[in-house]
Amino acid sequence: MNTMSPTLPAIDPQQILATAVAHRIEHMTKDELQSLLAKAQVDLQNENVALQQRIKQLEEEKTQLEAQYLRLGYKYSRSQFNEKDWENFDPSEYSGSAAELLAMIDSIADKPE
Repeated sequence: MNTMSPTLPAIDPQQILATAVAHRIEHMTKDELQSLLAKAQVDLQNENVALQQRIKQLEEEKTQLEAQYLRLGYKYSRSQFNEKDWENFDPSEYSGSAAELLAMIDSIADKPE
């Protein structure tokens, strides 16, 4: 008496599907294959067009977001500006003439290290 039950090997569902498709394709006529290929090509072209439109849409959204980010940056920097802090500002206190700057550079360059 045989007590072992027959077990089927565990097969990947994708492998089963691929085998079934291959078996179906083997039994198709040339016209059926050409029709199937034409339909697949049209589907691919339609998908490519849809993807290109989505890419264009995303690029437009990216441009809008970058512009919004820049506007928010400007708005934030303006919110940090207080006019009273700068009403007595004299830029001449913080700048020098070109001759003074060149003389300072020359003096630094002439110093031995």
